[in-house]
Amino acid sequence: MTLFQELNAAVAPLVPGLVTAGVLILSLLLLRLLLRRERVREKLRLPWRLTGFYLVLIVAMVLATRYWPEGYGVLSAVALLVLGLAVILAVSFGIFDVFLGRYRRVPVPRILRDIVIAVVYVVTIFVVLGRHGLDLSSILTTSAVLTAVVGFALQDLLGSIASGLALQLEHPFAVGDWVRFNEQEGRVLEMNWRSTKILTLHADVVIIPNNVITRQPVINFTSPDPIHRRRVEIGLPYDTPPKRAKQALLKALRGIEGVLGTPPPSVLLRRFGDSAIEYRVEFYIGDFARRELVEDEVATRIWYQLHRDGLSVPFPVRDVILHRDDESHAEREAERAREIERIVLMLRRVPFLEPLSPEERQQLAGRIKPASYAAGETVIREGDEGDSFYVIAEGEVEIRVGDKGQEQVVARLHAGDFFGEMSLMTGEARTATVVTCCDCQFYVISKRAFESLIAAHEALVEDIGAKLETRRTELEATRSRSENESESERSDLQSLVGRIRRFFNLGG
Repeated sequence: MTLFQELNAAVAPLVPGLVTAGVLILSLLLLRLLLRRERVREKLRLPWRLTGFYLVLIVAMVLATRYWPEGYGVLSAVALLVLGLAVILAVSFGIFDVFLGRYRRVPVPRILRDIVIAVVYVVTIFVVLGRHGLDLSSILTTSAVLTAVVGFALQDLLGSIASGLALQLEHPFAVGDWVRFNEQEGRVLEMNWRSTKILTLHADVVIIPNNVITRQPVINFTSPDPIHRRRVEIGLPYDTPPKRAKQALLKALRGIEGVLGTPPPSVLLRRFGDSAIEYRVEFYIGDFARRELVEDEVATRIWYQLHRDGLSVPFPVRDVILHRDDESHAEREAERAREIERIVLMLRRVPFLEPLSPEERQQLAGRIKPASYAAGETVIREGDEGDSFYVIAEGEVEIRVGDKGQEQVVARLHAGDFFGEMSLMTGEARTATVVTCCDCQFYVISKRAFESLIAAHEALVEDIGAKLETRRTELEATRSRSENESESERSDLQSLVGRIRRFFNLGG
């Protein structure tokens, strides 16, 4: 027999496999073109490599007919198994990823896909081995006892695999969800045959066997709704009426980033404790991963709000202090005098208060209340009513003005600056929103603190009105109002003075 005849005889049985490989190559090329810009095409790499390996085995089989006839059968079986795996992977990709995933939008669990591929490939192995003369009945007979032994030894592993399949079919959580399994809480990183990996807030990766997960309650904080309720508990003094306490706590929650407005926050009186009335502040968040940061911000804002409202958080500690009343009183008076001097110095920097005499500034300083605000808090809101005036002792604030439904920052004020003077003197609604940029300390002048000075010295109204009109003109220029605005829309000095008189019930 000539060499050509030998080659022809060796290649003839391989034609069906080569045709299958050719069709597979064309199909893979078509899929690569169809999914050119999608990451899912990376799954085609293994079928490509298996097909190339099959072609290498074909060449080896042709050479084996002449140089290694005994190995031809082994190479033929291996080649069919390699080609079968390549075809199974390509077909599964086309069905699960392209047809169901891309076009029908039906996600198929990875574990289910792997089981289908494994079952089909096992059947392929038995078919190929049967064609090559292997007695499968003897293998099945002898493997019954072996299967029982292996199954008993691997029962935990097989239980985890079965549980993994159940989790994929029921879909109680997905990759990226925040979940809790007993004491373990974190974000799901991966779900495989045997286990589920989660990443905790401590940046630790916890691997939990699937059969453990299916035997305990699973809490999903992300699905089907990411909204989650959180709570902060606090005790307030018995002499604080519950209604006032609840109003203060709810006010503290306004404007906190991460706290949802719907559903609205609520405050519940939980019980009467030994040293305080205990309240529970409940609110909702939409990002479970930020829960601790939001709770921290809520607790911080509550402290600032309670401090401004003159409320304290009692604690069951008893201090016994021995001192002389006269010395303690003298120290408090000295500290109060120093604080008043600091306030007087701040008031001297306020232009519209220049008409006040030193005695009147001293008198006014004694009636001013300090107020602390945390970073990001809204001090006053545009459109709200008000009758108070703020001098910045420490910190920095932003002045924001609404424009077509959106707020724009028009100015920044620092220590020594002031705002809210028009509301103090005329009672008009706030014309801007003021938000703190950092922790701030303010001196707050209320109408009640100012009206006695106005009532005793009505001549101050004219001087203060002139200062306010100048200030108003400067602010209007800062806000870039149109120069074509009619004079009827502006408040002249006399109308402003009249509004001040009416607000303080001075007549005239």
